[in-house]
Amino acid sequence: MYDVVLPTGATMQIRTRGHQVEYLRATYDPEKKRSFQKLIKPEDFTPEEKAQADAYAEKNRVAVVTERQTHAARNPALYIEMIAAGIEGGARPENEPALWESIKKMQKALRKAGIRRPILTPKPARKSVKKAPKRRSSSKPAA
Repeated sequence: MYDVVLPTGATMQIRTRGHQVEYLRATYDPEKKRSFQKLIKPEDFTPEEKAQADAYAEKNRVAVVTERQTHAARNPALYIEMIAAGIEGGARPENEPALWESIKKMQKALRKAGIRRPILTPKPARKSVKKAPKRRSSSKPAA
């Protein structure tokens, strides 16, 4: 939960439930000596609440982008195979020059990280066995 104290004396709490974000406004009632929480819609935000909600959304967006980048860096072969399967399936990249530029950037990053391309070991030579020519059948069909 994320608490925000507003200049009006009310506080706004930001809570996530699954993929939903809930905004709660807590106001204090001096007569009852209690505070009450009310679920509010983004349309009902005060300017201070809107600024806080925008800051919270930006912080979460940055966290999501960072997590996606980390996940992609941990298992890049999976993403490359998915792209290859899509292209083999007939899909065309929207911006082909940008794709090749991205591949160059990835190669450069791999070199800088010290990840070398594996050297393929040649397969052992197979012994060539000469096959005898096929025989033609000498029997002629009956006329």
